Amino acid sequence: MPDEIHQRPSSPAMSLPPRQAYLRPQYVDQFRCIGSACEDTCCMGWSVPIDQATYEKYTAIEALKPHLGTTIVLNPEGAKSFDYARINTTNTSACFFLDEEHLCGIQKRFGPSFLSSTCATYPRAVANISGEEERALNLSCPEAARLTLFHDNLLGSSEVVPQTMGAERYADFVHDFQRLQQAAPIPGDELPYDPLLATREFALLLLADRCYPLWQRLLLLGTVTRQLQALSQGRPEAAFAVENPVIVAKLLADSATMISQDQLRAAMDAVQLQPAEQLPLILKLLRLRVSQLAISPRFLECLQEFEAGLGTATVTNDEQLLTNFTHAYRSYLRPLLERHPHLLENYLTNYVFRTNYPFGRPADQPPSENAADASTQHMRLCAQFGILQTMLIGMAAHDREAFDEARVVKLVQSLAKAFEHSISSLREMSTFIAQRNLNNLRGIALLVKPND
Repeated sequence: MPDEIHQRPSSPAMSLPPRQAYLRPQYVDQFRCIGSACEDTCCMGWSVPIDQATYEKYTAIEALKPHLGTTIVLNPEGAKSFDYARINTTNTSACFFLDEEHLCGIQKRFGPSFLSSTCATYPRAVANISGEEERALNLSCPEAARLTLFHDNLLGSSEVVPQTMGAERYADFVHDFQRLQQAAPIPGDELPYDPLLATREFALLLLADRCYPLWQRLLLLGTVTRQLQALSQGRPEAAFAVENPVIVAKLLADSATMISQDQLRAAMDAVQLQPAEQLPLILKLLRLRVSQLAISPRFLECLQEFEAGLGTATVTNDEQLLTNFTHAYRSYLRPLLERHPHLLENYLTNYVFRTNYPFGRPADQPPSENAADASTQHMRLCAQFGILQTMLIGMAAHDREAFDEARVVKLVQSLAKAFEHSISSLREMSTFIAQRNLNNLRGIALLVKPND
């Protein structure tokens, strides 16, 4: 299990009040693999990456030598050290070393020290973030999805995460960063605060701010990522933030003030959408993914139930399709979300941690799909959230009163496996968004606003 995460001390010259544990994903420590009881083992559905150090261990094991070059194959020259080789899958898409009990044959025979880095850490996504090793969760693991989605206090106690509303919620945050603007650090001095973690704090505060419906929180967050991208002028936003802490402090303080004063409320409320626009957009995104290879049977089952629930293959007119869609949301999905008000917030919060939103994970650390600007990352988040929300409604229409928490886990997990581990899918998603000019208030609303 992950070692305890320790915070770095802040500068004694001008330190902000401690932001406590909720800036780091400590809930990951609660994860426990359920082994052969897992309904969708991580040893099926993809080839297993082997890091260079583990591959070199395998070359010294007589029992594994016959598999080198056949079952265990080197990746093309120039492959990164964390993806140095691969274990090929069987004709059932399982790892060659998965045994009849759905356990790892390598671990059982040689011990956990012979697992590859990916196998040893999954579903934890490990990266060095602001000088500390940090572990988030990949929701492509069913047990990780269960833990994350239905956790009733993902970010910590009410003493740590502000539960206040409106301007009071952001008051300390704004005050701290306005103070920074008045006492700009001298170049070369230690930063008086961490602009990367401060940006994360702002995102977490906003995503949990129920003064706004969830879709409007995503719109507001999108305005900030676009401003951050514009300020950085093509440079990596993380490097820009570290080198320009006062500019980032001003952006965050101004954004928090704007949100707490409802300055964009009227503009968001005025966004008008035609119901017939939304569902076809999400369906096109789904079909884009399905047209590619390597789709798990579990995700295809969810897709079939989604389509059957809405009647996409049998309904003869758009009006009836939209009627089915709205009825399913109001009658079956919304009641479940009311029972679990943290569910979608937890999904988004874990996304922030998993991807180091909006800066992306370091380029030399897996997965590398986040090598994109902040605005592009935000749109990927909105697209995946829109797909999730839409498919939840379709599956609820299929299950009706039987729609429950287990069905949510199945969809979230299989959807994560289909999209989040496919770099080509994420890139095509970004191209799709750019071609349709969706990176604006109305475009984000098309992706994420529920048709209720």
